[in-house]
Amino acid sequence: MSARTSAQPDAAMSALREVVDMAAIGASWANDRIAPLMNAIMVLANPENQTPTTTHNRILLIRKLAALGSVAAEEMAADFEANGRAAESKLADLNGGAA
Repeated sequence: MSARTSAQPDAAMSALREVVDMAAIGASWANDRIAPLMNAIMVLANPENQTPTTTHNRILLIRKLAALGSVAAEEMAADFEANGRAAESKLADLNGGAA
């Protein structure tokens, strides 16, 4: 058995562990950044007992929260893309340079 062949299972397990870690990071990202924004928007969108002034103010807050959510989603997507490229690179190494 060559050194490359015997090292492949360890490298494959390492790559698999990294994918599992990436999934956990993605879930954490969503729970820590996106979910609180969505919850705040849901609370602010409740129309009960609102005057025109409070409705207007809530709409302004919802717009700001939506903008923050957009930034958080862009950051999350960039992180996922970088992690995906890293995983592809490791897989390519395992496959002898072909992903």
